[in-house]
Amino acid sequence: MLDGQGICYDNASTSYPKPNLVHERISFYIKYGCGSFNRSAFDVMAQANSISDVTRGLLSDLIKCKPEEIYFTSGATESLNYLIFGLLNKGDHVIISPWEHNSVTRPLNFLKEERDISVTTCHASLQSGFDTQQISELIQPNTRLVIINHVSNVLGIESPLAEIGVIAKHHPEIIFAVDASQSIGSIPIDVSQSHIDFLAFPGHKSLLGPSGIGGFYLSHQCKSRLKPIKFGGTGIKSIEPVMVEEGPHKFEVGTPNMLGIVGLCGALEHLSAKGIGAIEDHIKSLTRYLIDRLERMDHVVTYLPGSCSPHGVVTINVPPLSPKDLSSILLQDFNIMTRDGFHCAVSAHKIANSYPQGSVRISIGTMTTTEDVDYFCDSLELIK
Repeated sequence: MLDGQGICYDNASTSYPKPNLVHERISFYIKYGCGSFNRSAFDVMAQANSISDVTRGLLSDLIKCKPEEIYFTSGATESLNYLIFGLLNKGDHVIISPWEHNSVTRPLNFLKEERDISVTTCHASLQSGFDTQQISELIQPNTRLVIINHVSNVLGIESPLAEIGVIAKHHPEIIFAVDASQSIGSIPIDVSQSHIDFLAFPGHKSLLGPSGIGGFYLSHQCKSRLKPIKFGGTGIKSIEPVMVEEGPHKFEVGTPNMLGIVGLCGALEHLSAKGIGAIEDHIKSLTRYLIDRLERMDHVVTYLPGSCSPHGVVTINVPPLSPKDLSSILLQDFNIMTRDGFHCAVSAHKIANSYPQGSVRISIGTMTTTEDVDYFCDSLELIK
């Protein structure tokens, strides 16, 4: 609910509302300490170190890795830039899924010009999704990276990470990377079982934390090959003229976003208490309920995958209204927040045949209720 009066259906952009623990942890930190880890000779530094360690531990529990394999960034976009610019060299080849966000495609397009890399996008259709076995056929001698969007932010299609990981495992020269922006916090993830080398995540979506915080998981194999793209102070070994290699310091440069880390810690404590399995069941159940109601409306066009049940995301149009007009009516007349446009993922819209007009995205969150879905659908019935 939005302030008890409306509904937030834009959880794929930023989850709302946030758990009380997020508010409490941030307020406490602002009031009683504002230190940065490795940067203060006070008790607040010890507190900052402790909070960052606890947060890494909660994240590692979530995706089944070691705490020291977690690195903090401003979010998934910065994490993916770390990977793409820090890994790829002149002439390298990359394979991507057809659902990729601009945070993947734009850096790759830049490097096509700057480093003469090549990129192959897997073929897909709305009805059948994409056959993961084609990845084996697309691998070239110079393939160095496979990037897969775990859950499409346009269609809600979930990619089978374990299947893709098995393929990548047979090619040790290839780094298998996952964009978990729409999945972490609402779908169980095991980076070891799925043979994932790099996993980018934001803190403000399904993890329920504040904006401006996120991070990435980095396997030992990937760390040895990934070059830093940011340089500066790390709070330790300040007399060294080059970047520190050990611990998180190779990739965590400058003053950390402690407010973001503290808020994320509170969010992760909340998620841990609820259980990711229960959250996944809740979101999938409400998504199915939403689709059932939408499919009874003749005036609504839905873009639904035929190969699977979407996870948390459904996109629609109501002709002849434009997506922008529909989203505006929902907000102004019914106080319902949605997201219209292309959602930074044009290729997914082309596959769904919602290009060039775009669509309105309804994204369900942990806090969404059956009553919220009913209110949205009842409101949509009135827009004809």
